[in-house]
Amino acid sequence: MLPTPTRARAGPAARFSLGRQVFWRWLGRCFALGLTVAHFGCAGDPDCPNDLPDDNDCASAAPSYSGQVGVVLEQYCEVCHLPGNGVSTHVFSNYDEIFATRRTMLTQIYACRMPVGPRRLNAEDRALLLKWFVCGAPNN
Repeated sequence: MLPTPTRARAGPAARFSLGRQVFWRWLGRCFALGLTVAHFGCAGDPDCPNDLPDDNDCASAAPSYSGQVGVVLEQYCEVCHLPGNGVSTHVFSNYDEIFATRRTMLTQIYACRMPVGPRRLNAEDRALLLKWFVCGAPNN
C-alpha cells in the first residue's frame, strides 16, 4: 500500500495531487533500483512490458470511464470482483468501488498480476486501463 500524505488545511484535490506525486516517486525509485515482484512488488514478471504511460495529455486524452474503461473492467474484473464472491476481498461493480482501490488496481495491472488465469488483458485494453489510472481515474 502506498502512503498518501495529507496536509492539515489541504482540500481533497490537493491531497489527491500530492498522493499522485508520491506514487510516481515511489514507482520511479522501484525502477531506479531495478526491483522486481520478488523485491517488494514494484514490477511484474519478466514478460510484462515496462510501458506506463505519461500524464502529459490527460486533459484531452483521458479514456472515458462510461464509454471504454467500464466495459473493459466489466469484461475482465467483475467476473471475480463481484458482490458475494468469497474469493475476492474487493468488489468492482461501480465507479466508487473502483476509484477507492485505483492505486492497487494500477499496480496490479501494471505488474501484470491481474487479471489472473485465462482472462489476461490484451495489450490494447491494458494500455487503456493504465492511461485511465495515470490520468486520475476520472468519472467521465
